[in-house]
Amino acid sequence: MSSGQGNPYDPSDGGRWGENHTPNEFGGQHNTLYRGDSHISWDTGKDDSYIWGSGHTVYNDSKEKIDWD
Repeated sequence: MSSGQGNPYDPSDGGRWGENHTPNEFGGQHNTLYRGDSHISWDTGKDDSYIWGSGHTVYNDSKEKIDWD
């Protein structure tokens, strides 16, 4: 994850407006944390590990998507 994106695993990370977790095709979860002007999403596998290449930020106004890796 690139700097400035926050830590999705840290419950004290400020600015969260809600979250959503749904099953994914890897046997894990697709995770989304909503913030004031954006949301961040990433996938985990069945062992709860981060799926490389799945993390991204989307800005609400511009719909710009920035991949983390």
